[in-house]
Amino acid sequence: MRWVQAEIAALDSPDREFRELCLLQDRTYDGAAAILGLSPEVTQERDQ
Repeated sequence: MRWVQAEIAALDSPDREFRELCLLQDRTYDGAAAILGLSPEVTQERDQ
C-alpha cells in the first residue's frame, strides 16, 4: 500500500485527488469525477 500512496503523492492535482478517491476511498470513476467537478469522459481520457 505504501508504494501506491507514494505513486499517488507524486502526481499533480487533480490527477492525485482523482486517484486518491478511486484507489484509497473506493469511489467509482463517475463518483470521483462528480466530486471533483469533472466529466467522467475527461477523467477516463486522462487515465489512458
